Amino acid sequence: MRKIAVALLAVPVIVLIYLPVVLRRSVAGRLGLLLGVGAIIWIAAFSSFSLSPTSATPPSIAGSVPVAQFTSDIRYRQDLHDPVAVTFGAAMDRSSVAAALSVSPVTAVSVSWSADSTRVTVTPMAAWLTGTYYTISVGVGARTAKGQSLLEPARTAFLTRPATSARLAADVTAGSRVSPASALSVAFERPVDVASAEAAFRIEPAVAGTFGEAAGVTADRVTFVPSPALAPDTAYTVSLTSEVLDTDGAPVAIPLPLRIRTAVAPSVVRFRPMNGATAIPVDAAVSVRFTKPMERTSTAAAFTVTAGGAPVTGKVTWAESDTVLVLDPAKSLGSATAVQVSVGNTAKGRDGAPIAAAGGAIFQTVGKPAPAAARPVAARAVPISRPSGSTAGRATWYAVETYYLRLMHCTRTDGWVTSTGACSSPGGLSTPPIVLDSGISSRVSRPYAKLLATRGICSHYADGNPTTRLNRAGYGGWAAENIGCRSASNAYSSVLGTHLFYQTEKPCGGYCHYANLMNPAYRRCGIGVWVYGGRIRLVVDFYHP
Repeated sequence: MRKIAVALLAVPVIVLIYLPVVLRRSVAGRLGLLLGVGAIIWIAAFSSFSLSPTSATPPSIAGSVPVAQFTSDIRYRQDLHDPVAVTFGAAMDRSSVAAALSVSPVTAVSVSWSADSTRVTVTPMAAWLTGTYYTISVGVGARTAKGQSLLEPARTAFLTRPATSARLAADVTAGSRVSPASALSVAFERPVDVASAEAAFRIEPAVAGTFGEAAGVTADRVTFVPSPALAPDTAYTVSLTSEVLDTDGAPVAIPLPLRIRTAVAPSVVRFRPMNGATAIPVDAAVSVRFTKPMERTSTAAAFTVTAGGAPVTGKVTWAESDTVLVLDPAKSLGSATAVQVSVGNTAKGRDGAPIAAAGGAIFQTVGKPAPAAARPVAARAVPISRPSGSTAGRATWYAVETYYLRLMHCTRTDGWVTSTGACSSPGGLSTPPIVLDSGISSRVSRPYAKLLATRGICSHYADGNPTTRLNRAGYGGWAAENIGCRSASNAYSSVLGTHLFYQTEKPCGGYCHYANLMNPAYRRCGIGVWVYGGRIRLVVDFYHP
């Protein structure tokens, strides 16, 4: 073609050379000259063909098929048993396509055709591998039914779905820890063979237990229920240690082991009255304090009180965020009676942790009361009446508050308040006397006593805490607080009973009402008493600036 172009470009030059000659000749001469020039141009343009060696190939009967004349389905997250189809633009020779077809990675497949031979479907004999990139190629050896071949190999590709994922988890948590009562589960992204999942489950240290019933032979969750419960404050490792198959027969992706630690077991802090206490009022409330919040039903069922061997019943209440259980006996415990209190090992914490150990205490009630004439005059001050919603007058509540201050002075000077309100065996001033601060009483203690009485509650935290209440009232520093929530015939007997109860805590290692009473750091206090609907509340706020 390039020589033809060169020859054509030479035509104008030849014309310019020979045109004057042609014009001077005759017609016959002119014709002969033109024929000669044309021959020269012809020879110049096509002389290369005569110089090259010749070869011949038989013509193709049907020609070739470009790749663009067929299409294929390309998929992402291909299911493991799903076929892949390739569609051609013309009917194909089936045997040539089968011979030219290949799969990478090598996989045993079967092929099927549409009736018109334009669509071939490739199906795995078993299943595609998970998370694998496949290519299906049709080589140039493939031909149409008319004998046309492909100009170049054709390829289609797809990515199979990932392996089924699994997640190990504890069913009941307790903050960053796990409840000992928790079951342990394995949740799968899609259904798996239950038998293989249960066989692969491991927990170390080994724990006895059973698997919850699955809906069938396949499920997307298996649950292991320890029996008995997991041990408190113990580290466990949960894992899948062997192959688990999903419903496609493909292995599940094994998750990382789950490492957990169970919650700490609750334990008994103390009983009130204290173990071994004597001269306890016959109407004393009985309580037990735990190291952590408790589950109410199981703990109340495990809590028993007997007086002289007979069961004691009454109203059970909870305080201090379910760390204190209180029993208010329905009737007198009886004079000079041994009272036994116990908490069984079926009590549980709110997080399900069983109590570390059962516990108990025994105390002795006071003997028969002395004759009325022996009662001190102070104990016979004008009693508080109980009209709903009032303090029965300033003189009345102030008299009860100062009466209670005298009981405190008796205890702080190593005396012992008797059941009559008298101070027996007073000692020296081993603990400095405490001053009643009218500001703390009127702005902190008495308002809080009112709140407790009107709402029918008994808690240090119904309105902040003791220190925050003092700070709001303008008192810097910090505080401790004793409260009494006893019902009695009048406020005097109520605060006396509360103080007798405090005395029974001696000694208590610094964590009780008695410790607050005897702390020499407290030089000032506020005292508040409030009566509402038969409920009597005593609040004592100890202040340290």
